[in-house]
Amino acid sequence: MIYTGIDHHKRYSVACTLDAQGQKLHEARIDGNVPAAFAAYFKKLGTPSEVVIEACWNWGVLYDLLEDTAGVAKVVLSHPAKNRIIADAQIKNDRVDAKALATLLRGDFVARVHVPSRDVRQRKNVVRQRLWLARVRTMIRNRIHCVIDRDPHLERPAVKDVFSNQGKAWMKRAPLPPADHILLDDDLAIHALLQTQVHALEKIIVVDNAANPLAVRLQTLPGVGKILALEIDQIKRFATAEKLCAYAGLVPTTHASGGKIAHGRMLPFCNRWLKWAFIEAAWVAGRLLRLLRELLSQAAPARQRRQRRHHHRRPAHGDHRLENARARTRLHTAASRRTRAGQTHFPGRSRQRLTASSVMRVLGQDRGPGI
Repeated sequence: MIYTGIDHHKRYSVACTLDAQGQKLHEARIDGNVPAAFAAYFKKLGTPSEVVIEACWNWGVLYDLLEDTAGVAKVVLSHPAKNRIIADAQIKNDRVDAKALATLLRGDFVARVHVPSRDVRQRKNVVRQRLWLARVRTMIRNRIHCVIDRDPHLERPAVKDVFSNQGKAWMKRAPLPPADHILLDDDLAIHALLQTQVHALEKIIVVDNAANPLAVRLQTLPGVGKILALEIDQIKRFATAEKLCAYAGLVPTTHASGGKIAHGRMLPFCNRWLKWAFIEAAWVAGRLLRLLRELLSQAAPARQRRQRRHHHRRPAHGDHRLENARARTRLHTAASRRTRAGQTHFPGRSRQRLTASSVMRVLGQDRGPGI
């Protein structure tokens, strides 16, 4: 078997191929990243090759292209942040990086990344576009609040949400200075456009969820909406709920040496979209599910004891929210794994509420059988 490392860029790529003994067989720059150029490169090798690329900008395009290229036996996706041999190199250029990738693949030292199917990737792009638009919408709302708050004597309407129909009608006729009124009208127009785009994407996501029985089932959990159900892909790739917590970045970093243990901030390398979704789901579940709040309050003394034992760790702000998010992840894992034929909702839950006994079993507060 021979091994090829590809250092991928926007307008070109550099490929380097090694044999089983580590000898360089071929090296070339592939301009334009066109399929014909990649096909010509692998045809010249004369034997099938394993290929490794990094999960960089728009990696899916190159991954799909290589999968359809003759002469490519297997495509491996590598985690770029864990390729220390490249990051720590004193001499770094495209050819050195491509050879380093091929060397890692030859020794089976590549930190591999899960590759969703093409259909799942397309659906994830829709979900993430919706999340991005929601963040931009929040930025616009903050600008609107800033414009309104410049006049401290402005009388506000008695509405809970200033972005309701009644609140927006008040903002359009608010007695503001001419310059501020122009800015407010511009911000409201952008906000209305974002609302339209978000709602259009949500309709697409609802249709995708309706065709996925697992997504329909997961949405019966408190706090799990149409966004969270699509992001995990295959739950079977996580051996335990704790593995899913780590993938979602909901556990702290740990440094243990000489009998001393220190916990730091949350894991930096994670699925940031999933982390955000679980934390938002925890807020919703905290409001809707009183039982979770009671369990977390029972866990508070134990958390305080751990902090006293490791006094050098400062209590992180929002620890209760992260514990709630980890609880949501365990419930999510249980609901995804233990599916029965014809079952459309979470075991132990009617279509309206989750029973106390099922939550206690999932969170490890009860010695009864798992759900």
